[in-house]
Amino acid sequence: MIKKIKTLIDGFMLERKLVKVRELIKSHIDSGERSMYWVATDSEKQNFMNMIRFFEIAFEDGYFATGEYFDASSWMSSNPEEVWQIYLEMKEVSE
Repeated sequence: MIKKIKTLIDGFMLERKLVKVRELIKSHIDSGERSMYWVATDSEKQNFMNMIRFFEIAFEDGYFATGEYFDASSWMSSNPEEVWQIYLEMKEVSE
């Protein structure tokens, strides 16, 4: 029983993180080349990885006051390929 409850809580927490991850990805899609971390000579994937690193540093160092995205940025750093796939899906839908 306790294992089932823990699994439900873990699933809920992951879904909350994924909502925030999608919000951060949407901001990347919306801002594109106007982003602080954008490098014109980098590939699309490298600029996306720059975004992940930018958010990770910004939330760890406290540049962004809100902590609601901290877990999402940490999860993004730990799962860059999964986040890249989410980005590709979101980008395809937005086009």
